[in-house]
Amino acid sequence: MKKCLFFCFMLAIPTLLLAQSEPIKFANDRVRKYSVKFWDTNGDGELSYDEAAAVTTLDTVFRYKSEIHGTFRELRHFTGLRKINALAFSDCHWMTAIELPPTIDTICYRAFWSCIRVDTLLLPKTLHVIEPYGFYHCMRLKEINIPGTVDSIPTATFMWCEEMKTATINEGTRIIGPGAFAHCESLQYIYLPSTIISVGDNVLTGSIWLRQVVIRATVPPAATDKSFGKDVVSNAVLYVPEGTIKAYRKAPGWRRFKYISELF
Repeated sequence: MKKCLFFCFMLAIPTLLLAQSEPIKFANDRVRKYSVKFWDTNGDGELSYDEAAAVTTLDTVFRYKSEIHGTFRELRHFTGLRKINALAFSDCHWMTAIELPPTIDTICYRAFWSCIRVDTLLLPKTLHVIEPYGFYHCMRLKEINIPGTVDSIPTATFMWCEEMKTATINEGTRIIGPGAFAHCESLQYIYLPSTIISVGDNVLTGSIWLRQVVIRATVPPAATDKSFGKDVVSNAVLYVPEGTIKAYRKAPGWRRFKYISELF
C-alpha cells in the first residue's frame, strides 16, 4: 500500500509542476499586460503561476491606472506578497473587484485610496497591520469584516466609504483611530468586540443611517464626546453587555447615546 501511494505521488509531481508553469488566465487584459510587462521572467509573453508567486512587491505598477476596468481577482496568485505597498492601487477608479492573496500581513498607507468602484473585498486572516487611509473613499464597498489579528484600525481607514452598510470588527482588535468610519453615510450596523479599549474622535461622524452599535466590551472603552456624531447618538441603539448599562451611561462618549440596551 505504501509503495502504491509513493508511486502515485511521484506520478503526480510532473502534473503539479506543469500546472504551476501554466499561464494565468486574466479576466482583465490591461492587468495582464502590466503583469507580463513587469514580471514575465522567461519572456514567453505570459505570466505563469510560478512567476506570479515570485513577485514580492507591486511597487508602482498599478498606481493611478484609471484605465484598468473590471476585476483583478488574479492577485490571489501573487503569494510572494507580504504587503500591499503604499498607494499600490491608489485612484484605480474603474477597478470593480480585487482578491488579496492569503499571505498579506500589511496594507500600507493609502493602498486602496479612492478605488471608488470596488464593492467587495475580503481581508485575509494573515493581516496584522492596516495603515492610515488604507481604504479611504472606497465609496462602493458594501461591507467589511476585519480579522481580529489587526490590532488597530487607524486614522480615516474607511472614511467616505459611502455605501458601506455593515462593519464587523472581530475579537482581538483593540483600537479604533480617529475618523476610521467617518462619513460612511449608509452604515446601518457595526459590531465592536470585547477587546476594544479605545475609540478615537469622529469615528462614527456622518453615519446618518446607523441604527445598531453592538459592543461586547464589559468596560467602556476610552472615548470622548467627539467620538460619535449627533445623528448616531440620537438615532442608533447602543447594545452593551448585560449589567453594564450604568457604566456606559457614565462613560465619556458613550453617555451621549440616547438609547442604550442590554445584549441578550
